[in-house]
Amino acid sequence: LDGFVVNAVATVEEAFAHLDRVRYDAVLTDVFMAGIGGIEGIRELRRRAPELAIVAMSGGLADRMGKGSALAAAIKSGAHRAVSKPFQREDLANALRGALADVQVAPPAAAS
Repeated sequence: LDGFVVNAVATVEEAFAHLDRVRYDAVLTDVFMAGIGGIEGIRELRRRAPELAIVAMSGGLADRMGKGSALAAAIKSGAHRAVSKPFQREDLANALRGALADVQVAPPAAAS
C-alpha cells in the first residue's frame, strides 16, 4: 500500500502476538471486531507500545454507536488518526503518514 509493508491479522489478539515478535511502526485497526474490540485494543496497544502510530477505521454500526462517535472514541482511546469506511486508498495512506509523523517515524514518500 503506497510504500508501506503490510502484515494482516484477523484479531487484536493476533496483533499482540505479532507485536511481541516484530517491531512495527504503525497499526491500522477497525473499531468493531470480534474478541477484544478495537477501542480496548487501542488502549492496550498504547500501553504496550507508546511509540506505535495507530490509525482507527470504522464504517460504524447503527445498532452500537454512530460512525462519528466510534471514531471519536478511538481517538480518545489513543489512536492518532481515524478514517471512515468506505475510504479512498489515498485517504488511508495520508492517515498512516499523519500518524507516523505524529510519533516522528519517517513515513514512506507519497507515490507520484
